[in-house]
Amino acid sequence: MLTDKVKELITKSRIVSFASWQEQYSQEVINIFQQADDEGRYLTDEDIEQIVSLAPQLASSTDRAKLLKRLS
Repeated sequence: MLTDKVKELITKSRIVSFASWQEQYSQEVINIFQQADDEGRYLTDEDIEQIVSLAPQLASSTDRAKLLKRLS
């Protein structure tokens, strides 16, 4: 389980910029991440499914996102 301090840091964290992602990922994928970041929330299962359908190469990374969500 995650400590209270880690949970606190997660809620305060933000990805500063997705600008470097534009060369690798479609704007649709970036928008999904940006919306979750703007709302200060984890990716939903629906977000993850949509990301994998748009960018299958991210499947292993989204598995890690699911794990973090379960541990929170």
